[in-house]
Amino acid sequence: LSRRLRHRGPDDSGLHLIDNNGKITVLCHERLDIIDPTDGGHQPMIPSNDENVVFIYNGEIYNYQEIRERYKDKFKFNGTSDSEVLGPLYEDYG
Repeated sequence: LSRRLRHRGPDDSGLHLIDNNGKITVLCHERLDIIDPTDGGHQPMIPSNDENVVFIYNGEIYNYQEIRERYKDKFKFNGTSDSEVLGPLYEDYG
């Protein structure tokens, strides 16, 4: 499945398997490194404050720097990716 998406993001590839009582869910992501070329932007992403949350995101968050500044004292960011701000936003707003 992931190979079919490779053309969308040839810089990084990630998989995460979730076993829910024998029902397997696979999250896969192909990434084009634009904002954060480091491993800090690797997806599927697990926010540092909650190991029970896993997400993938395809898009750009235009005001991510403003959001990151708002949460810098309450949340440990691993890189500079715009997608990372989804972790603290999910914690606050669900």
